[in-house]
Amino acid sequence: YTGNDQEILCWRAHYLRRAKSGEIRPYRQWYPKTEVRGPDPRLFFTSGAGVLFPPGCFDKRVTDQELASSLAPYADDLWWFWLASLNNCIIRRVGNNPKLINWKGSGGSSLWQFNKREDGGNDAQLQNLIAHFGLPPTLEKK
Repeated sequence: YTGNDQEILCWRAHYLRRAKSGEIRPYRQWYPKTEVRGPDPRLFFTSGAGVLFPPGCFDKRVTDQELASSLAPYADDLWWFWLASLNNCIIRRVGNNPKLINWKGSGGSSLWQFNKREDGGNDAQLQNLIAHFGLPPTLEKK
């Protein structure tokens, strides 16, 4: 990799959607498995499908395990996305957007199913990140 240290490369991504008011829509309303390639600050890498994080792409608070556990205990991808966005990184999707392969027998209690729930999941953790950090500069632009 000889690219930009402010650009994260991923195989698979969702596209963050905003309401007309500018607020971030609930996670279940984002465009899943988008074909948008970017670079685009609203591309949200899905970390289970392969992501290249270049050195220096994260805000220095990324290693604060206590803070990560209190704000996004079940959403490491949201935590990494937020801390990269706080450091003005953007995401580019590369490759052919592969289908995820689930581990046999894990379907009933997987983390991604928990995080898609309407009664918490990613939305609650996203709100924690917004309340603590505010919107990153890359997401302030409409």
